Amino acid sequence: MGRLNWEQWRTDNPKPEREWARSPCPRCGAVTVKEASQKCRPTQLPSGEYECPRDDEEAPTYFGFLHDHSPEIEEWNGKFWGAVAYDEGYTDQLD
Repeated sequence: MGRLNWEQWRTDNPKPEREWARSPCPRCGAVTVKEASQKCRPTQLPSGEYECPRDDEEAPTYFGFLHDHSPEIEEWNGKFWGAVAYDEGYTDQLD
């Protein structure tokens, strides 16, 4: 549909800085890589390969060991998905 000028929207709604916080490992509860190296065991994937704990630099940054807990990014995400719904024609309200 394309009812929204995305360049203007991005100018009016700049994305805030992210604030990352480490969450415990969902498998063993470790909080640090050193702790995980003592607690975690490799997990076998459906493909037959094994996945092991990773260093901070290699950790997933969206859904995984690092999570953004910034209230500003949560507010921005709400505005963004509202704009997507408006642009796709799911709603006539643009907040």
